[in-house]
Amino acid sequence: MSIQISQQRFKDVMSAFYTLTGICVTVFDIHHNILAYYPEYNCPLCEIMQSFEKTRCKCFESDLQSFVKCKQANGPIFHRCHAGLTEATFPLKQGKQLYGYLMFGQILSSPKDEPAKDNIRRLCLENGIDNIDYVVEMFDTVEVKTESEIKAAAVLFNACVSYLLSNDVILFRNGVILGDATEYIEKNKARAATAGMANSRKKMLDRIEVMQKPATVYDAVFNFPY
Repeated sequence: MSIQISQQRFKDVMSAFYTLTGICVTVFDIHHNILAYYPEYNCPLCEIMQSFEKTRCKCFESDLQSFVKCKQANGPIFHRCHAGLTEATFPLKQGKQLYGYLMFGQILSSPKDEPAKDNIRRLCLENGIDNIDYVVEMFDTVEVKTESEIKAAAVLFNACVSYLLSNDVILFRNGVILGDATEYIEKNKARAATAGMANSRKKMLDRIEVMQKPATVYDAVFNFPY
């Protein structure tokens, strides 16, 4: 099972969503690999979290937990990542078949008060992140949305997803396409936020024996003695 995305048309729709909401969007396949995202950068706090191995693993674990909850709920769910940011995860389905997930987030649903900043300081200390004051400063740049704004964004996002599916911007198909995986690796191996997943995909491909088309094709001849 795989997902095919018209990247430019996806960006056109998601850039409009981002312009209105200031909320980042990411598409994952069923194996939790990133297929598309908008904008082409994380919020500054998430960039920091992705640049350290311990917190990058915690980001990945937070995503996995949201996927499990989304699958169990058979619908969209809201959750908080390990850094306290609010995110929403939507299933990408065709009929009863689950093909992947759409996630929006990297926002705050509560004030940037001292308890919230203390949580960021604790996160830095526990994971060996230096320059704590700078991390707190980047925390201050995260978008804050009210509960009603997040729910309104979810309604708008759901409409965007319906548009993407009905206009074939996102297509579902069966089978693993080698070319798609190779393209994903080349696109994401140099980006800090996705390099780990790109390397994981490369290791998977390295274990696959690729069969080449024979240079000469012979006609099959059968002789049944009846």
